[in-house]
Amino acid sequence: LNLTSRILTLHFNETVNASSIDLSEILFVENPSLVSGGTSGFGTGEVRLTPGPLPQFSSVSTLPTTTVVVHLGEVDFNAIMLNPYIGSSARATYLHMSTLAVQDMA
Repeated sequence: LNLTSRILTLHFNETVNASSIDLSEILFVENPSLVSGGTSGFGTGEVRLTPGPLPQFSSVSTLPTTTVVVHLGEVDFNAIMLNPYIGSSARATYLHMSTLAVQDMA
């Protein structure tokens, strides 16, 4: 996660169908054992990405690849910056992806 460039880079061991990525299934969390799966927001210790067109919402590359680049929109960037539990350090920020977040090319 690079907050200066507002880019999240995801690396996979095999080629994934980037067009299948569901950004709403990706969360930043302060504690991976406390993923609620519910609505995220300020004070909850998690921020769920919001898919849609830039610049307001986050978008993703669509070509099959092992490296997926997510451009954070204003909504997600502001949610991360305003949440004191997320992004304060690498040790306090985890990425959680559900099994519905991305499909491989198989």
